[in-house]
This record gives sequence, C-alpha cells and structure tokens, in this order.
Amino acid sequence: MRIVGVDPGVTTGLCICTFKDGADGFTLNATDFYEIELSYDFSDRVDMILAGVRPTLVVIESIVQSGHLSREKVQQIRAHDRTIVAANKRGIKVVEVQPQATKLIRKVPDQVKGNHARDAYRVVMAYFAARE
Repeated sequence: MRIVGVDPGVTTGLCICTFKDGADGFTLNATDFYEIELSYDFSDRVDMILAGVRPTLVVIESIVQSGHLSREKVQQIRAHDRTIVAANKRGIKVVEVQPQATKLIRKVPDQVKGNHARDAYRVVMAYFAARE
C-alpha cells in the first residue's frame, strides 16, 4: 500500500511510503519525498504528486487548535486544508495524526532529506505505531 505523509506549513513536507503488514509487525519504506513552499501553485503541485503516486491513504498532521493565531499558523492551516482538498478531489482517504504523536517518533531513514519531509515520514510512522 502506498501512503503519503504530510507535514503542513509554510514549507510543507511530503513523504511517499510503502507499507506492508506482517506477522512480526509492519514495514514502512520511504520511497520519495518533497518539500513544497506555500505559493499560488501549491494545490497544483500537491495534486500532481497525488496523481503520480496514486496513494491509498494520505496521513496529515492536524493543526494545533490553541495558541496565538500568527501568520505562520494561518499558512499552516492553508497548506493543511489545500492538501485535504487535493486528496478528496482524487477520492483518497485522509486521516489526521496529532502533533504530540508525531513528536514521539525519533527514527527517520537517512535517505529522507529535508526537515519537513522527515517530519512527514514521522507523521506516517506515528499513524501506524498508534495502530499496534
């Protein structure tokens, strides 16, 4: 199964992963990653990635609902919502992971480059770790 992990923000990280469930637990492999700046063509870029990957699932980090509404927070909300719209447009199931769960994941494969893409991998890992 192919999954896209998303860490929304001013720079949004995406990590494409393959998931296999086995008797000894699950295997998660990062196959590709992206870091996309929030700009006028953000939605188109996310849509193109989803069209090419054709994932079964998009796992996105949810937005913290409390605190000061800063410019960065507004941009994070925009990236979050635009990603969900792009996934819904393609009929892809979307699930959210709380930021607290993502912060518990420490190990990220070395081949995943960029802080935001690495965080996107953590989002996917947190989702599957919570299932066990």
